Amino acid sequence: MLHRQWFWRLLPGTLLLCLAVGCGRSEDPSYARGQRYLRQGKQDLALRCFLVAAQRGSRHAGEAHLECAEIYLSGERDPLTAIYHYRQYLRHSPSDRQAALVRQRIETAEKAFLEQIPLLRQRTRENQADLLRTLRLLQEENAKLKQRQIALLAHLRQLRERLEVKEKAAAEERPGGGGMETPAARTGGGTYAVAKGDTLSAISLKVYGTANRWREIYEANRSELPTPARLRVGQQLVIPAEPSP
Repeated sequence: MLHRQWFWRLLPGTLLLCLAVGCGRSEDPSYARGQRYLRQGKQDLALRCFLVAAQRGSRHAGEAHLECAEIYLSGERDPLTAIYHYRQYLRHSPSDRQAALVRQRIETAEKAFLEQIPLLRQRTRENQADLLRTLRLLQEENAKLKQRQIALLAHLRQLRERLEVKEKAAAEERPGGGGMETPAARTGGGTYAVAKGDTLSAISLKVYGTANRWREIYEANRSELPTPARLRVGQQLVIPAEPSP
């Protein structure tokens, strides 16, 4: 009976205390530990606690982000991460009275981040002429690379055409391949009817087995060929005979 009387006497005070401090249910222990470590000057341990509190999303998440931002900006020298935590704080507390101050801290962190970029620091030391000279060199190098790319593509196209000619000639020479013996193979000389897509190099490959003897064909047909490229489909070309062994 005595215990019950004490219980009812203490109950109102206990309820008031719970209402004042929240009975500890909403208090984030990680945030509280971070505050203690921060007062002791242990920023590394405090940062770990604040990061945990920020990730939990408790009612102290915004304050935890703010503490993380201050540590990253001042102690860790990491303004980019500080900016992230400042913005997270504003996301949790956009109308807080500290919001304007936090936005100023974001500007400070942005300036600190830009100062860490070597190119921007170099730009403050170099004059504009040096920068323009560097830009021109880069543009010239880019133009050279483009020209080289064009040349390589053209060379690749030539190689592909030569391969197609060789494959076509090999198909015509295979037994049953539907091809015909070349006049040079039969008689050691003769004529050749120009087909669609033929070139002197292709004809030389067909009749001699090498594309390098196209000039001999051209010289033998000089009266009919103003230039090596002036071939007509159906045109009869004289094929010089193979030299005697």
